[in-house]
Amino acid sequence: MSRSFSFDVVAPVYDKLGYLAFGGTIQRAQQYFLNTILPQSKVLIIGGGSGSILVDLLEKAVPAHITYVEASTVMIKRARQKVADYCLANPKRPVPTITFVQGTERDVNSTAMYQVVITNFVLDMYQESSLDSMIQRIDSLLSADAVWMFTDFRYSSSPLKRLWQKPLAQFMYTFFHFTANISLQALPDYDAHFQKVGWKERQQKSFFGDFISSKIYTRTK
Repeated sequence: MSRSFSFDVVAPVYDKLGYLAFGGTIQRAQQYFLNTILPQSKVLIIGGGSGSILVDLLEKAVPAHITYVEASTVMIKRARQKVADYCLANPKRPVPTITFVQGTERDVNSTAMYQVVITNFVLDMYQESSLDSMIQRIDSLLSADAVWMFTDFRYSSSPLKRLWQKPLAQFMYTFFHFTANISLQALPDYDAHFQKVGWKERQQKSFFGDFISSKIYTRTK
């Protein structure tokens, strides 16, 4: 994927589109492993979108600090507003410091060491040729005992399910090609890229007919 992509155009309706297409499945998938995050962890969110994951994280975990990375200025604005609304609705609930970074993983302070990274529906936008370097860059920002929380679309191992999954993925890529300048045609083989960089799947949960997968990866060494 080119780094010239932008979700500014679809930001106002992004969450609604996801709900229309998949009901509440996307949010349930993103929430699934959040309560396993250890208290006082430093959490890095790459491609945080409109901020729903931030509210879910504040509800289900007790992080010490959150760094929220998003390329779209419109998405960041919406995320900030969701946090502000959450604080107003929950005045007695402690909220950690949240650092908003406009950009990509390349713009994160390289001296920071995070115990958790969350990449939800981000890696599916990158060309196979660039995924290794992206994962390596994120890897360099994480502590030795870090966990990588991943939620994304994937093709099922079932040939019957792939009959509808591949056309649906193609339709989504066509839509985001015209609205966000994404040029992919098929979903990447995520596990192969994680393994190259030294990460292995430890836990997994499938959703929406095995088309959406939530995983926890840890280092192989």
